[in-house]
Amino acid sequence: MASVKVKCKDLVSKYTRDCLSSSREQLFTAGEMNVDFEASLDDKMLGDVRESELQKYVYSSFRSDFENGIKSELGEFVTVVKNLSDADRNGDTNAASAAGKMVTHYNKVLKSLVEDARTIVRELIVQKVKSKTNRVNPKQVTSVGTSSFKDIKLNADAFLSKISSSAVQEDITPTLKKSNGTKWLYFGAAATGTAGRVIVGKKPVKDKEIKELRSLEDVPNNATPYEGVIRASNTFADIHFVKKTLKDKDIKQCFAASAPKFGKFKVAIKTIESLPQDLRSYEG
Repeated sequence: MASVKVKCKDLVSKYTRDCLSSSREQLFTAGEMNVDFEASLDDKMLGDVRESELQKYVYSSFRSDFENGIKSELGEFVTVVKNLSDADRNGDTNAASAAGKMVTHYNKVLKSLVEDARTIVRELIVQKVKSKTNRVNPKQVTSVGTSSFKDIKLNADAFLSKISSSAVQEDITPTLKKSNGTKWLYFGAAATGTAGRVIVGKKPVKDKEIKELRSLEDVPNNATPYEGVIRASNTFADIHFVKKTLKDKDIKQCFAASAPKFGKFKVAIKTIESLPQDLRSYEG
């Protein structure tokens, strides 16, 4: 088997470390990217291309494009957060939550770049060895090793108006446990098909609280607000949405983020026209 070693572990970690640590006041507390794997192709597929030639071509092309992509995104990201830090110091009370959203956005961008590494290498190998008489496709290239990404974390303490100060970030598990599967609670959610959060209580959720949910670091900017009532135990949850509903998997995702210690439960979803005025007499 002809092989191409792609080792950017030290390189990527260095870029991440240098970019994040160069920001003053330690704006970031974590973040790591590693790319370290070996791609292989059957010798019969090489044609007239030598293995050493293939290694040199793929390695230099991949590292050049990958370095530039990572370097550009990281540099832009750090600049944006630095500017928001300056705005925070100048009294912008929305800067901290905006910085949190930027961290979420760039984590997705950078994670995508790292996840695409294997595909890029496969395509470069095919590009080098493919000819009119030598048909090769990316599926014939195998790879062994790692390409991993650990989320960059924003140090909320570096901002005067801390992101962590919002009450809706607290674990709602204790409140759900008090329900014990028998008592109904009001709930509000801000969610998309990929992420979201939930808040529950004995009183209807206010618009202000939904806005706080939408300002959280892990909630997308385009999150849709939902409201309703819920009764839940560690094994099941009856959820009655007002007019519009979330899918089963999406509501579970929201509760996993807002109540990580509550456990996994089956969900029964129902739609109602309006919120009940009195939970004590509500029978669903």
